[in-house]
Amino acid sequence: MKHSTASAARARPRPVRGESRSDGVARRLRERIIAGRLPAGELIAESATAERLRVSRVPVREALFALQREGLVVFSGSGRAYVREFADADFRELLELRLIIEPGAARHAARNLAAGDEALMRRNLDALEKTRGLLELQELDLELHTLIVGFARLPRLQLFWESLLPQIRAVLAQGYRAGRVRFADVKPVTIAGQRRLVETVGSRDGERAAAEMAKHVVCWSEWFASHPTPV
Repeated sequence: MKHSTASAARARPRPVRGESRSDGVARRLRERIIAGRLPAGELIAESATAERLRVSRVPVREALFALQREGLVVFSGSGRAYVREFADADFRELLELRLIIEPGAARHAARNLAAGDEALMRRNLDALEKTRGLLELQELDLELHTLIVGFARLPRLQLFWESLLPQIRAVLAQGYRAGRVRFADVKPVTIAGQRRLVETVGSRDGERAAAEMAKHVVCWSEWFASHPTPV
């Protein structure tokens, strides 16, 4: 009996401090979508999800609505939730939006760097050098961009970025899983680009940082798009 109780305790999901039940369900589903364990087009059944996560259907439903607002889930006419499938048009639209947000963020970040900001960027680069997987590399790549947006100290801009981030993560992860790029190819490209970003933001030259960010986003996106998904 003790053994079965311990096993059940291990199977029970661990909540994040201060996180509501619906937020916890949304987090776990989001992680599964990004990692591909819930593939594009898959039905997310409320009852099965509630049973697996040991919650009622109410927080599952709330979580699905939250993921719909993030652009990761779509509802059918009958009210069923499915994992959204991203097309090349979605990638291009997200690129346009990134070009609206990120150069301005880099400009303000360079002008508003505070004590410790550069150390956080350098720590990210060190972690990037050590990474051995595409998904981890993607997360560290976007972590640096998120840091730079945060260093701009523009709360509304940060909210806009955070609203796009789940879809950016999903689109990139979908391409990586499809074999669009190889880890051995993408890692040096990513590291080189991120180092230039850190150097230009660290220069405190706002215009130079904005130009470098625009160039970085366009060049990297063109490189990614030039590697078609294998048939």
